[in-house]
Amino acid sequence: MRDIWHKRGEGWLAALGIYGILGGAELLVLTGAAGRQSRERFSLGHAVIILGATLTAASLGIFHDGHWYLGEALAALRQVEGLESAAGRLAA
Repeated sequence: MRDIWHKRGEGWLAALGIYGILGGAELLVLTGAAGRQSRERFSLGHAVIILGATLTAASLGIFHDGHWYLGEALAALRQVEGLESAAGRLAA
């Protein structure tokens, strides 16, 4: 049983490291924006843009099920295109 657990590589440690780096980058940008806000005033629009851009950039670095479904959809589309091509050749 131990052999199975040693071979099992889910990448949780790498994922934990990536989440930590992304979280640290978010924290760095947001604290920098808060520090800038305290030194010089900028509008609420600028703050919302910084917050939205930071959270969006961090979410792009995370792989989730939606990415896997896109790959599966592309594979299905290729199969459908192959079937359409084969049907066109048979009809001709």
